[in-house]
Amino acid sequence: MTDLGRLFSRDMSSNQLSLISRKTFSGCPSLRTLQLDSNHIACVDEGALRQLENLEVILLSSNNLTRISR
Repeated sequence: MTDLGRLFSRDMSSNQLSLISRKTFSGCPSLRTLQLDSNHIACVDEGALRQLENLEVILLSSNNLTRISR
């Protein structure tokens, strides 16, 4: 397991992100809390969060979301 594989919380708020792709969080299966608020995210690609099996909290406020795929 890589060091990212042991990451439990990630704060990526206020980073001007515009898209969450399938590869964005690859290698981070232990994430439980993900802060993505205050970005420019318009789309979360299909399957982008599927690999985050332990995810309990995701913050997406203050973004430009138009689509979150399954």
